[in-house]
Amino acid sequence: QGIPTINDIRNYSAVIWYDDDFTQHKINDAISSLESYILAGGKVLISGWKTAYSLDETFLSDFAGSGNVSLDNSPHFTEAISNEFPDVNVNPAKLISNWNGQLPMVATFNETENPIYSFQGEGDFVGQACGVDEFNNGECVLLGFPLYFMQNGDVEDFALYLKNKWNV
Repeated sequence: QGIPTINDIRNYSAVIWYDDDFTQHKINDAISSLESYILAGGKVLISGWKTAYSLDETFLSDFAGSGNVSLDNSPHFTEAISNEFPDVNVNPAKLISNWNGQLPMVATFNETENPIYSFQGEGDFVGQACGVDEFNNGECVLLGFPLYFMQNGDVEDFALYLKNKWNV
């Protein structure tokens, strides 16, 4: 029922922001609330279609450790691998057939300080950071890909890992 305010989210130990619309991003209307929440010690997970690419440079600099985001519009992404977090693989059953089992519209973070996931697949973005974890009193995990299109078991492992890491 509208954009959440700081009063809506302040009583929660963690917030998940998920955009499932690649043409419209409401997160920018909630940025000040999310920033205040993180600075007060809150934990935020952000994922979705082109969501990271739509964020302003100040938020990216302060809460993603990177002011520069690139977007691979072509279907090249197959997997996000990590040395810390559980790897997550694309679920081909959730993709349209002409994407050939690969996900388009995946954002990568250039010159980030705290990468947690690396883009795997084809093209020029392979090896670039597609997920970051930034500490700024609270914590913000920002993914350059939508979790919905990943393997269910991988997402469950990711969520459990994050739940335990955040102690929520």
